[in-house]
Amino acid sequence: DLQQAQNDIKETIELHREALQYNQKLIFYIHDKAPLSDSVYNSFVSSSTDYQIIPKTSAFENLKNIGLNTLTNDSLRISLTNLFQLDLKRLDDELGMAATDFSFSQTLFPYQNRYINADLDLPMTYTFQHADSITVYRLGIINYDQFLADNDLLRNLQLTLYGRSLVVDEEVNTLIKVEKAIDDIDEELKSLGAVK
Repeated sequence: DLQQAQNDIKETIELHREALQYNQKLIFYIHDKAPLSDSVYNSFVSSSTDYQIIPKTSAFENLKNIGLNTLTNDSLRISLTNLFQLDLKRLDDELGMAATDFSFSQTLFPYQNRYINADLDLPMTYTFQHADSITVYRLGIINYDQFLADNDLLRNLQLTLYGRSLVVDEEVNTLIKVEKAIDDIDEELKSLGAVK
């Protein structure tokens, strides 16, 4: 479970960092009044992506059922308990944001709904392996001058940037704790002669 959590956290950190870059670029594009381009559009769409880690806890639950005191190393027992009952739960809740109405996607959706429109002159066809082909119209930003002057959009982009930065910090701190727990488990197993 810990190694899966480690991999999931690393992947989610990278996805959040990529979204942070798009978010930051878009703020600069708006500030600099950059001309409309695919980069502006892609940054606008990608700024609202959201990712969540849902940690697997079955191994820890099994350990609790047989008794945490089967671990002879007190500090390992405490660090695993804190990791699973505090740190990983906090990641699942993304810093307590689940109790609020805040989400990256929902914060920027009204602006995407306002400024993204289908261009009926640019049909695009997609084919799928297990479904019929579909035709959709290319999306793009409309009312670009208004988009650049929309202070509410800029404010919400900055809130999203700040919030996502906090999430990445929390994810990295938790990743460090997960990696330490993995190392501590390996050391405990070596000391018991279970692993060479």
